[in-house]
Amino acid sequence: MITIAYIVVFCLMSILLAVFDMFLYRESIFDSIYHLFQLDFGTRKWMVYISTIIGLISAILTDINHRKTKKVNKDRSR
Repeated sequence: MITIAYIVVFCLMSILLAVFDMFLYRESIFDSIYHLFQLDFGTRKWMVYISTIIGLISAILTDINHRKTKKVNKDRSR
């Protein structure tokens, strides 16, 4: 559930930023999304990508741990 919430928030924030860029730079939404996710070497976008990937991995691991804990508690109650 945490992973789904992470992905939904990431997508909504990306769309919001793309719409903002669309109005600011007067380009199409697809161009805005392309420029948003384009990896340019020499810029510091790689830090954003790495922190996004670490956040996604953390959300997945938290979901797995939550599921295991829920399963153990369910087995104990029987």
